[in-house]
Amino acid sequence: MFGFGLSPTGFLIGGARLHRDNSTFRSLYATAHLCGAPVIRKDKFNYVTGGPLGDAILFAMLTANPTEEVRR
Repeated sequence: MFGFGLSPTGFLIGGARLHRDNSTFRSLYATAHLCGAPVIRKDKFNYVTGGPLGDAILFAMLTANPTEEVRR
């Protein structure tokens, strides 16, 4: 969609978070959120189109945490 693959977009979210690239993170998350079709039922939040694997990948990438400076 929009010239991007949905799986690579999900994985790039983690890279953007790790490197503290907020503008890239926001645009990638907006795409994932739009294409994932989020649904909230009771106490559960899921993306309809990704299934369990897509939810797991997005959870991992959205919680990626830069703990120290990236060394080059």
